[in-house]
Amino acid sequence: MGVLKVVLKEREANISDSPKGILVLDYLKKYHGYGHKTIARALHTHHPEHFDSVEQARNAVRYYNGSFGEAKRKTRKLKKTHNGDEHRANPYRIPSADHKEYKPYVLDKAARKVLIISDVHVPFHSVSALTAVIDRAKEYQPDTVFINGDFMDCHHLSRFTKDPGTRHFKQELEICREILDMLLNEIAPTRCVWKEGNHEERYQIYMANRAPELLELDHFNFETLFGLDVLGVEWVDEKQIVKIGNLPIIHGHEYVRSVFSPVNVAKGYYTKAKRSVMVSHHHQTSEHTDPDILGSVMTAWSIGCLCDLNPKYMPLNRWNHGFAELNLSSSGNFKVDNYRIDRGNIL
Repeated sequence: MGVLKVVLKEREANISDSPKGILVLDYLKKYHGYGHKTIARALHTHHPEHFDSVEQARNAVRYYNGSFGEAKRKTRKLKKTHNGDEHRANPYRIPSADHKEYKPYVLDKAARKVLIISDVHVPFHSVSALTAVIDRAKEYQPDTVFINGDFMDCHHLSRFTKDPGTRHFKQELEICREILDMLLNEIAPTRCVWKEGNHEERYQIYMANRAPELLELDHFNFETLFGLDVLGVEWVDEKQIVKIGNLPIIHGHEYVRSVFSPVNVAKGYYTKAKRSVMVSHHHQTSEHTDPDILGSVMTAWSIGCLCDLNPKYMPLNRWNHGFAELNLSSSGNFKVDNYRIDRGNIL
């Protein structure tokens, strides 16, 4: 069939303005990547009242997908369905992308005294280090507790070799919930925020590889599984930066390639971030300060862990126990106290 005949036939059907056009658009989005004939069969099967045959449906699909070449493009008249800001943002009606804007998770200005802990790696936690943190928190009385990732280890969900003698995921989940509940009861903050680290991310990866359909159900997302709503804990996922006052905080796995510095961890992240930043992940307490060309001081901090310092997979390392306190003004300016813990004693 020649191009002109097809165009005339489509104009008679008035596809672009009719319910047929709406159906075709929906199916093109729903079956993105499929061939025209496959989409046409689906349209004819599910909507025979609009499409008498597969070929008629196929012509409609080709029409709306712009597949009739230069002659077709010259004869087709697209009606503008967008106006105002929407039209200016997407004047050519390009289909929406699978894209989510990368924005920081901002804690509101109500936070003034923030206790920051991370890398507890339950059930490989350190009882003495956690005890020291709780004792200090009762003196400090933070209004906010911020867990900067890897509170839970998710050992048996790892792609690495598993120790069969350790607690399995269900047991790990139960003891982790018990420890978090105890921390919140003892410290009694107004707010608790938990940012996903690379170890909690193991759950998402495990489910995505083995049962991706279940991840679409609320019952199987990490927050519901852990019962964070019941505990009153906010969950931050998808490698978001958390901004508390004027200080951005990351776990450390957000950079795809490992950050390395022969000086210390903080120096490495200062080089990457090019501004003040706090990071966990490396289980080391460190600090690096440099002024910029105009004399403004920028500092990067890495904080210690609260887990076993000599795990089987890496008994020799440079780790230390630690945590941080963040004091903020109403303008967002901040003061960081980055503590080490040695044998249960805060240094």
